[in-house]
Amino acid sequence: MEDFLLLKNLATNEVERGYPWDFKHPGYPDISKSEWATRINDISFDWCFFSTVQGRNPSIRVSLKGDNPAQKILAIVVEYDRKFTDEQIADIEVRWNAAYKPNKIGTTKSGGVRILWLLEAPVIINGNDHFERFMKKIGGSLNFETLLPAFDKKAYSANMFWEACDVWVDIHDTPLNSNFLEFIRATTMDVQKDFVDEAEIPFDVLEEEMNRRWPGRWVGNFEAGVRGCRFWDDQTWDQGSPNPVLVTEKGCINFSSRSREGFWSWADIFGTRWVESFQHEKFGKVVREWYFDGRNYYRLIKDGTTWVPVSAATAQRHLQVDYNLDGKTKKNDSSEVAKVMTMIEKTKFVDGAVPFVNNPDKVVTFNGNTYLNTARCVCLDPAVGSFTPDDFWFIADIIDCLFRADIQIRTYCAWLQRFYVSHYLGKPEMGQVVIIAGERGGGKTLLTNKIIAGLVGGIANCKNFLMDGGTFSEELVSSPLWSLDDEDGAGDARTRAKMTAQIKKLSSSGLVKYNKKYGTVADIPWLGRLVMACNLDDQSLASLMPNVNMSVRDKLLAFRVYSGMKFPNSKEKTEQLIAEQLPMFARWLMDEDFSDICNDHRFGVDAYIHPELELAATQNSEAFGFQEVVDMFRAGMKKDEWVGTASGFWDELLQLEYDRLLGNRLNNTQIGRLLTGLIQTGYPYVSQSKAADRREFKIRKTS
Repeated sequence: MEDFLLLKNLATNEVERGYPWDFKHPGYPDISKSEWATRINDISFDWCFFSTVQGRNPSIRVSLKGDNPAQKILAIVVEYDRKFTDEQIADIEVRWNAAYKPNKIGTTKSGGVRILWLLEAPVIINGNDHFERFMKKIGGSLNFETLLPAFDKKAYSANMFWEACDVWVDIHDTPLNSNFLEFIRATTMDVQKDFVDEAEIPFDVLEEEMNRRWPGRWVGNFEAGVRGCRFWDDQTWDQGSPNPVLVTEKGCINFSSRSREGFWSWADIFGTRWVESFQHEKFGKVVREWYFDGRNYYRLIKDGTTWVPVSAATAQRHLQVDYNLDGKTKKNDSSEVAKVMTMIEKTKFVDGAVPFVNNPDKVVTFNGNTYLNTARCVCLDPAVGSFTPDDFWFIADIIDCLFRADIQIRTYCAWLQRFYVSHYLGKPEMGQVVIIAGERGGGKTLLTNKIIAGLVGGIANCKNFLMDGGTFSEELVSSPLWSLDDEDGAGDARTRAKMTAQIKKLSSSGLVKYNKKYGTVADIPWLGRLVMACNLDDQSLASLMPNVNMSVRDKLLAFRVYSGMKFPNSKEKTEQLIAEQLPMFARWLMDEDFSDICNDHRFGVDAYIHPELELAATQNSEAFGFQEVVDMFRAGMKKDEWVGTASGFWDELLQLEYDRLLGNRLNNTQIGRLLTGLIQTGYPYVSQSKAADRREFKIRKTS
């Protein structure tokens, strides 16, 4: 069950999340109604008001005029605004619909009653008007206006916030069934016909209900085309001309003037509630499980975990075989299959199917669009209990041997905690890119592929995107963890610069361009992690260590790791030990306190770059080679400083013939970029400023 929307007072707009029965209610103050109204609209007032209607922007309350229209119903809430006796409240049980019992009842400040129904799953709706139609329709089944006097029609308003009750009483555990809710949702879309009046119910079901209510009245077969008595009319069922009623597929036609003549639908005869209960089961499940994106129909399979696109012809076959819907076209009428497919197309339209990694919602709204969530990765469940490193000794030994220094061990575990816990809770958070550099045979790949991937539910190699400039494949965006090793690394300075830019973009924006062939194209959030592993030789470090300038260093955690771990003789034994101990390690990660090194407001964990790796990154950078040229220029300066543009400095280098050191590929634009790069690395002898309409650099002989 999703958390409700909470406000501390009615003057605020940004919501928090939680449940009103968790509010520690201090009791209502003994003040007048007008004083209370003033107080709850004071921005400094600290109370609890709740709503079960989420808007398109989930972080603020639903607006009345549609700036943030209703998009999701989390629960059903109604209120009866007058004082009631205990006897009256106790009598509610007689009047509520036994098939749809409420889950909680609370008392209000005025002595009234608030009733709440929980939902098996949230209901996606299309704005405030749809919410009102939905509530009025479902109110007929839940008996809103007859349970108690003084029903408050504010329940039909999507932007309503209710005060937290001082007392909540649990009534019933079972939430409202999703088939029932989806049928109400679909039949209250403004484009949808009334499925109740047009209900076609199997005659064996109708006959069973008829004989239960009016035993012995009907003689002979009960099917379309036969005639008989007005079995539903207690006053005149056996009077008048014989067999005045003709049975049709949608109801009965009465030809006798002793009762209302004309057509009687099954809802007229058996009651709307009974017909709806049949329709809920027949059509509600279909509407709940199917969607349409303008090209394909989508259905959940594999125990409701996987969306599968199917063609119209395949959808028709599924509806006939799995849902027992009639595919035959009736005279002057469409088939049940055609009606349901039309309902799906009009009421269950989505903008596409894309992966939202470790988001538990199967349908996700993002940037105003609605998508089916195709991600299937699942985080590992932590073990139950309290554990220490002695309990997961093998994993602890791997981490200790690799990282050695306490600052490295704690920083790495803090990073892994934020990654795993946020994904496990279904609320992924941003985090840094991790670089692991060390000798061969220490377990770098094992750490990434078995321990991290085992915790978060999957891994994919990202060379095609990070190095080759390819688009995000479905496999890549569906994985919470991306990996790259030195064999896939950058081969030259230009590729390395591109890699650095991609790392910066990936860490800072949290958005990726998803482009599935013959499928959906969209910008979607990806808050997974990238882990790069390499050896310590110059070539390996040069291939994977990005340019560590000021704009990217806060987005990196670079660890110098070591070999020395004694592994079992077999790969199977190693993987068995990790699999056995990983749930205990997961629980330890969830419980451990790393607050001393978690001060970064964006990425949670303080940035860390091992000095040895920082030096290697600097020496392998394009700026480092350029710095040597600038140092030579400074050594030959006759004045304390030189001031000029990038073009002017390039001209100076040409005159000194220093250009031969840099190669012929450079121009004044690239010289300006290299000077800026030196400034970003913290090089103290170069600065820049704007003069009139140009950028000038200042180079000092001494700092």
